[in-house]
Amino acid sequence: MKKQGWDNEWVYFSKRARKGVFFLLFIFIIIAILPRIYYTFVHTPTEREFNIEDLDLNLSEKNSQFNKKEDAKAEKKYEIPNDNFNPNDLSAENWQKIGFTEKQAQSIINYRDAIGGFKVKTDLKKLFGMTDELYNELEPKIVLPIAEDKKRNKSNFDNENNRFSQESNDEESEEDMLLININIASEGELQKIKGVGPFFAKEIVKLREKFGGLIYKEQLLVIYNMDEEKLEEILSFLSFDLENIKKININQASAEQLSKHPWISTDLARSIVFFRENYNTYNSLDELLLSPYMSRELFNKVKHYLTI
Repeated sequence: MKKQGWDNEWVYFSKRARKGVFFLLFIFIIIAILPRIYYTFVHTPTEREFNIEDLDLNLSEKNSQFNKKEDAKAEKKYEIPNDNFNPNDLSAENWQKIGFTEKQAQSIINYRDAIGGFKVKTDLKKLFGMTDELYNELEPKIVLPIAEDKKRNKSNFDNENNRFSQESNDEESEEDMLLININIASEGELQKIKGVGPFFAKEIVKLREKFGGLIYKEQLLVIYNMDEEKLEEILSFLSFDLENIKKININQASAEQLSKHPWISTDLARSIVFFRENYNTYNSLDELLLSPYMSRELFNKVKHYLTI
């Protein structure tokens, strides 16, 4: 007797089963192609239907209208005064009405006060946010001379520095016990001061290197365990000077180099470099007040560490 293989029963289909399979396959084919035949030869598109090209066109039109609205908003960003004006008389609120931000407006006031007022129209070109287009629109309204004043007095800042140095010298002459210069003394020399041990001496030198020199006694208060009482105890043995301060050239330093100073934030450092690269090199440290991140209080402290 011939032994049947295990797969004989699996591959066998009766005639009725084969007809059923072909019928189902035929139905599937009809279902698949019937919609294509209907939309190709029978269906007529209505007005409410659209294709992808119509959609792209509509989107393009909407984008165009949106861009026009945005352009219109940009054009209305600044409002030109109707009457002639003297920029030396404008308040921060009036600068904001023109379109400057609150910080920009305050920096304009700080800078104006530092230079003793705008002398010529072109002084306004240095302002942050003052584009060529905006300046050209404002220029006819500005009540100031047009020509550059090459004899502008730039001695205010130098006089202030000289005054600060003179005050420091006067203080030194009044105190006979100012024996150790904090900006050049070694750790060993600092330890000779009563109340300054190895820890304080090391921290003072570390802080001095971080700043590039120390000019204010309050700077020492950031040292751990250094309080007002301790500070007063050692101050009579210390002198602070400006001669040994390491200064940063703001016309050469990068934003990274500037931001390493403890009093210069990353935003301030970037704004300093931005002004230098997009407007002009600095002719005076007072121009730092043009930065919206530079307050008058901060400027008075950090200016001794900067140079042009």
